[in-house]
Amino acid sequence: MKTDMELIEELHRIDMEASKQGDFDTLLSLWTEDGVMIAPKSDPVIGKEAIASGMETYREQLKNLTITRYVIDFKEVKILGDYAFEWGMYHHVYYNNDEPDKIIEERGKVMRILRRQANGKWKVARAIWTE
Repeated sequence: MKTDMELIEELHRIDMEASKQGDFDTLLSLWTEDGVMIAPKSDPVIGKEAIASGMETYREQLKNLTITRYVIDFKEVKILGDYAFEWGMYHHVYYNNDEPDKIIEERGKVMRILRRQANGKWKVARAIWTE
């Protein structure tokens, strides 16, 4: 049986791989029904249905991009009962397929609250990040 930390690390791996592949269905599956996403310069997105709608916007924006690197380096993960909080730094590298020589890099910080589900797996309940 996997430990909570192993299950959270599995969530991290799935999140990063799905983000790199643009797999929004998998990304959405990592959220709780009452999830809250707080992105820079945006109003909070509340609930899985609203997060799904927001992801459709991202899907359209990313159609013509190739992501070559998507890494979140979590610096701290603390488990408190059925909740965990984590923070880290992200680094994304991508390019527009129409301009493959123009590499774009983004770096920022992220903080998330995770919630253990009835099946023992962990999902993202709250997330906020900076640019």
